Amino acid sequence: MEHRSLTVGVLTPVTGGFFFGKILRGIARAVQRSGDRMLALQTLDASRYGRSEQSLRPLPYDLRVGWARIDGFISISTAVDRSYLEVVREAGKPVVLVSQYYDGFPCPSVVPDNHGGAFAAVTHLIEHGHRDIAFVGNLAQTDLKERFAGYRDALTAHGITVDPDLFFPASENLTPGGTAAAAALLASAKPVTAVMTGTDANAVGLLRELRKAGRTVPDDIAIIGFDGTEEAEQTDPPLSTVSANFDRLGELAVDLLLRLLHDDPVAPERHLGTSSLVTRRSCGCDLSGSRGRRSATPRDLPARDRLTVTLRALLVPETSSSPSVERTLAEGIDAGVALLSGQRTDPTGTDHLSLATRAFHTLASGHEQLSRVIDAFYDYLADREAVPSPSADDARPGTAPAIDTLLEFVHSLMGAESRTHAAFRIGMHQYLSVQYDVTGELVGNRNPSDLAWLAATGVPLACLGRWTGDSPQDAGRAMEAVLEVTGVHGAELAHLRGAHLPVAEFPPRALLDHVDGTDRIAFLLAVRTERGPWGVLALRGPIDVWSIDGREMFNHWTAQLGSALSQFDQRNELTTAYHRVQELVDELRVSEERYALAALSATDVLWDWDLGTGAVYYSERWLELLGEARALREVDPTPQEWLDRVHADDLDELTKTVDRCLQGLSSTLESEHRLRVANGSHRWVLCRGLAVPGIDGRVARLVGSFADVHERKQTEERLRRGAQHDQLTGLANRARFLERVQAEIDRCAVTPLRRFCVLFCDLDGFKPINDTYGHIVGDQLLAAVAKRLTGTVRGDDMVARLGGDEFGILLATAGQTEAAEVVDRVQASVGHPYHLDGRELRIGVSIGMATSDGGYTDAIDVLRAADGEMYQAKFAGRRAQQ
Repeated sequence: MEHRSLTVGVLTPVTGGFFFGKILRGIARAVQRSGDRMLALQTLDASRYGRSEQSLRPLPYDLRVGWARIDGFISISTAVDRSYLEVVREAGKPVVLVSQYYDGFPCPSVVPDNHGGAFAAVTHLIEHGHRDIAFVGNLAQTDLKERFAGYRDALTAHGITVDPDLFFPASENLTPGGTAAAAALLASAKPVTAVMTGTDANAVGLLRELRKAGRTVPDDIAIIGFDGTEEAEQTDPPLSTVSANFDRLGELAVDLLLRLLHDDPVAPERHLGTSSLVTRRSCGCDLSGSRGRRSATPRDLPARDRLTVTLRALLVPETSSSPSVERTLAEGIDAGVALLSGQRTDPTGTDHLSLATRAFHTLASGHEQLSRVIDAFYDYLADREAVPSPSADDARPGTAPAIDTLLEFVHSLMGAESRTHAAFRIGMHQYLSVQYDVTGELVGNRNPSDLAWLAATGVPLACLGRWTGDSPQDAGRAMEAVLEVTGVHGAELAHLRGAHLPVAEFPPRALLDHVDGTDRIAFLLAVRTERGPWGVLALRGPIDVWSIDGREMFNHWTAQLGSALSQFDQRNELTTAYHRVQELVDELRVSEERYALAALSATDVLWDWDLGTGAVYYSERWLELLGEARALREVDPTPQEWLDRVHADDLDELTKTVDRCLQGLSSTLESEHRLRVANGSHRWVLCRGLAVPGIDGRVARLVGSFADVHERKQTEERLRRGAQHDQLTGLANRARFLERVQAEIDRCAVTPLRRFCVLFCDLDGFKPINDTYGHIVGDQLLAAVAKRLTGTVRGDDMVARLGGDEFGILLATAGQTEAAEVVDRVQASVGHPYHLDGRELRIGVSIGMATSDGGYTDAIDVLRAADGEMYQAKFAGRRAQQ
């Protein structure tokens, strides 16, 4: 019977990085072996989230995209919440969890051996003689809770009491989490000689901060991380870690899911992966002299068998592996043994050196494993020739030809590694070039939804669907939601442009039919614009295991696409609005020509209020002023049509003015006030009116006009504000500040018990920053200082920029004691680090104080006195508080 290709749907917060990327790679590898295919659905909103590891709780994902294509789901970590998985199960689709577990939810869960790995790591630290062992990590995630439990159980098993004060929480699982925890650890009064961290990234942040604080690792504090990342091998000193073998977790999840899909029994329980302790110098292990280091493989085995067992344990740590891995390992061992036996080629003429180099460079995960491969072959030579380990006087055991051949093998492996790094560097430059090209295309004038910008990338196939209907915010939650294919990339999908597909049938089968291996899987990413959900992007491409913090390429493109679509829509709306304005101008011109003789006041709205009937007539320009599309007959012919639109702050004064006319106390009406227009904003108008008496002499009508004076009022406000405020910081300027201080002096003259205080602030260290990083950074720093100063005072106080890096603070109704408290707050706030353009900047502030007790009569004298006090404080080297 012909095998039906199954589709495995993978729910993942992001589609790249050392954790999610490697699990996806393992899934892809297993799916390829089984002849099936996979579809990765990113559940993290690309437009709002950049750092995947910050997502420590299940994400609010509810799209049912691709469900008709998917036979079963694998959900990684916090990709979705339990309610989503329950809906998946109700739809008849099996689920396997990875690195997550929900009590009472009946499905298999694949998890790293977090407990066992942490237990082994802590035991290793105890064997080094440590007892005061701390734990650093964020316990919001299941994996970290299990690692913490392993840490505690290891301490208990060795008779060490668990001290809760030796747990230092990390804010996240990435490097900043370790950095923040390091501060707490260094400040702790508890003696700590070793630390187990929840992740390698936490350990990296911790290690850096310890070095800055003058602590030596491992002499002062030993560290072991968890995850087995590439970065752990590159730290100084190299970081001991627990390798969680994330690739294998993905493979195991596929095995379980396929068994469920074939109706084979699978226990709905936790299925453990393997974890292995990798010791390096950070824990105190002396691994500097690797040459001559003997393997722990039993000595009674023949040399060839010991070599095989050692290399298998190093390069294939799992109990089962793929045939291709086994074949590569066997070929490498055969070629290496033959090479050290003096055979340069095999019977087919293949060079043994090239074959061995290719095999072991493929299997090894980095420089460290390559070094251990060399150790294994060195041990093999020593075993085969019964040569003792080298001494200081003899560093080359065995016959010279064999050692020369081994050195040649070393050079060949290092050359392959060097070429890999060179290719990686070139690839990074090419990656950046592609990003520039994509950005340039997306910010251009053409419609980004047609996916033409993908021509600059290596992506072979892609398809973009836009939600249809009136409520895109709800789209995707229901199976009847529909996506319109607005753009395609790749000739194989050209016929789909304009097609409408149910959400469950997206992406099109034509795209899935071209998913053919570990390097070419299908990805689905939700696209959002500023207005909300826009659609879904489907594309075929490789898995990125190298990205930092989950900021992989497809996530980046999707976020950029959402922004580009927003900008494109805005451009279209502006273009439409421009043409509409032109039409209105043309209509207005015709109307002006037609009614010029009848309407002498061409620019005003005319109104006529009959006090007897209460009816009000508004001319056609009333609707133009409001920006409404109603017909004139739809206008409410009452005063409320006008008065209900008046701004609340203006209504009381206008009502008084109108009442004076209605009561006959005034024959004219004049008022500037704001009216609410169609878009909800307010426009300034000048209302002029005349009271018209009736036969009895009492006011019978009010007639008048509205003139649009909005632009004039805005200009006046800009001029007023510009004359009294600093343009850079938005604070009051020197003139406005002196005006306010003078007002306080005058109040104190009338009320002798009233007090005020003036602080003169001068920034310390600002000039070097401004000179070093330029005026742009300097201006940003001044604006940040202004914001902090404003936050230190009360609502009736005033903060002003007096010029340059000088600021003034007026404390109304404040005496010496209150002012001293404000000085402390200002110095603490200003002295806190600033993070601008990726830099951490620090400045201080010198403060001089002058109070109303000085008997000043002129504001400039108060400011001059505070200035003098400030300079005395600055040059005396005191923290200013007069």
